[in-house]
Amino acid sequence: YYKFKEGKNKFRMVGEVLPRYVYWKKSSDGEKNLAIECLAFDRDKEKFTNVEKDWFQHYFPDEKCSWSYVVQVIDPEDKKLKVLGLKKKLFQAIQDMASEHLGDPTDLDDGWDVVVTRKKTGPLNFNVEYSLDQLACKKRTLSPEEKEIAKSAKNIDELFPRPNPDD
Repeated sequence: YYKFKEGKNKFRMVGEVLPRYVYWKKSSDGEKNLAIECLAFDRDKEKFTNVEKDWFQHYFPDEKCSWSYVVQVIDPEDKKLKVLGLKKKLFQAIQDMASEHLGDPTDLDDGWDVVVTRKKTGPLNFNVEYSLDQLACKKRTLSPEEKEIAKSAKNIDELFPRPNPDD
């Protein structure tokens, strides 16, 4: 996973973006937030269809799910392929930048590096703001090494198969 650090963060998106609604639940050791997919949400239609029973909601009726997009990125610091989770507001800013100015950020030859600023806004863990630094986002052709890394990326649906109610 790509982990945002305080200040500027730069990465290159590759492959498809997977839209999901997820519940965030602490692991049994309390160390990690686990993303548990909401089965009432249809990824392909990007809306709630309630075709499958959402067992998480059944067992934890007070929990609410929220938008979460996942995409693979190349981290320029270590040249490794990582998974990045994006909240709806940040993803929308990237989409707006793509449609209005720079085009497809995942294009290997004509894409662009995404630059996001992470800023702590208060004492709690969730007091964090992420903003797209539009002036720092620049078009750049990937290097031959980066192109090979991008081509090695698995399909995002393979990495995050949709669970079924039995799961």
